[in-house]
Amino acid sequence: MKQGGPCLGIRQARSGPLEGNHCDWPGITCWQNCRVEKIECENCSGHLPEKIELRHLWEVSLTSPTLTGNIKAFSGIQLLNSLELKGTEITGELEVFREDNFVRLLLADTKISGNLQSLARMELRELDLSGTAISGDLQSLVGDVDWYSSESISKRRLRHLKLGRTNITGRLSSLTRFPILKEVDLSYTSVSGWVDSSWRSKCKDLLILQLRKTSVQFVPVGEELERLKDHWTGGRLRLFPKLKELDVTHCTLA
Repeated sequence: MKQGGPCLGIRQARSGPLEGNHCDWPGITCWQNCRVEKIECENCSGHLPEKIELRHLWEVSLTSPTLTGNIKAFSGIQLLNSLELKGTEITGELEVFREDNFVRLLLADTKISGNLQSLARMELRELDLSGTAISGDLQSLVGDVDWYSSESISKRRLRHLKLGRTNITGRLSSLTRFPILKEVDLSYTSVSGWVDSSWRSKCKDLLILQLRKTSVQFVPVGEELERLKDHWTGGRLRLFPKLKELDVTHCTLA
């Protein structure tokens, strides 16, 4: 059976029947052995099959509002480490990915739901679930492993975290477990907490922090404010030395 678009139950707009070698089809990239490595389509339509039988699939990027189906179709593909379905009508529960290990999981503005706990074992570098019905505590992304053990090292590589407009809760301090974060969006969530002395020397690469309309108190008060004073203004332990964008609109600043 030929692999590729028809095998996924999708088709590209303005394209005729797909014939010939599937590796030559638009949006299809193959390994040297002609196994499908990557599927990319920005203007496709159709409904995903119940199960996708492409065992060597490495990356999927399908971003079209006319694409439907359930994310379960992508579960259990051992080599798949990057899945992007932004802006589609895809449905399903995050729990189907409990045994998978994505590096990039981009499901923003889809119909998915579920709990962040389902992703705890993943070695994520980029996670975007903005505008979905997912819930859970930020701390659940850390998992139950000893944070100082060798097992936890791979979990510290998260760079981009976008959970805005979701039902996420938890404490802002959970982010300190991810030392190389560059971008964080928690806007319009119920995340709470504040930046205190535990943030010293943490998240030093952070460029973007979006906390619009959260329950975060961004500026601490009292003794905690005194302890942090030097770290806001200078010194080698200055907080967020690379920060370029900060949105605390409608947050309690003090």
